[in-house]
Amino acid sequence: MYQSLIRILKHCDIDIKAFDVSRAKRVLAAEFSIAAGGIISIDGFDYTKNDVFAELEHIDFARRLSVHILIWRTPILLNCLEKSEIDLENVSQLVGFYYKWHDRQVFDLISPYFAVSFNKIMGRLLKEARFIDACTWLDALQLTHFDEDRNAALSSAKEYLTDFIKLLKNLNAVTYKNRLPELEKFLSQPWRRFVNSLPPQFYHIINDLLSAMHNFTLIIKHVDSNLCAKMIREMIEVRNIDDGLRENILREYEGISKWV
Repeated sequence: MYQSLIRILKHCDIDIKAFDVSRAKRVLAAEFSIAAGGIISIDGFDYTKNDVFAELEHIDFARRLSVHILIWRTPILLNCLEKSEIDLENVSQLVGFYYKWHDRQVFDLISPYFAVSFNKIMGRLLKEARFIDACTWLDALQLTHFDEDRNAALSSAKEYLTDFIKLLKNLNAVTYKNRLPELEKFLSQPWRRFVNSLPPQFYHIINDLLSAMHNFTLIIKHVDSNLCAKMIREMIEVRNIDDGLRENILREYEGISKWV
């Protein structure tokens, strides 16, 4: 997780406007030498000498310092990076921050930290089946600047959908009744909107999900026709799936009136 370098510099009365690395290191070394356990705690954040000096000695530190200052002066981003917290009503501010600063390459530093926070927030939203909020949060994915960071940011979403696919595949016309609370938690929310908002790399997972759903509806349509019909009506609205799978779902949709 990200911890602002500016916080500890200010704590040690180090001038960030006329910054001198050598002086900063002397002051910090002295502060760490008298800190209990070699850890300086500020507002609930613990700093170690190794972590702070690793940043000060970074080959690209001069540019990174300006990014640390920029993050410090952008509370919504700072809170997101440090605490993995965000008011979803302010996601547009994060997106606006991206469009304002991405040409200045600030995301070389921000991207890996943001991926961690994005993933944690997405994981919480999906655990609570808050699919509309998850769609809103997907807009902020732009702040992950590299493919590896984007993959890390989306790992909780992939895990969530993979687990639900496994659940569907392990149910039959009898055992599904014991798992209805889990199914309803997913199916009672606008999951289709979330699935349609996912980036292209989810193509195979989405197809696996719809395939598992389709097979499940075939299993339960004669024992729980209402649940089956509800699922199918959502399934036909999912975009970007295999043509053969779509044809199977549409064929089943056309037959709903015969058994509901």
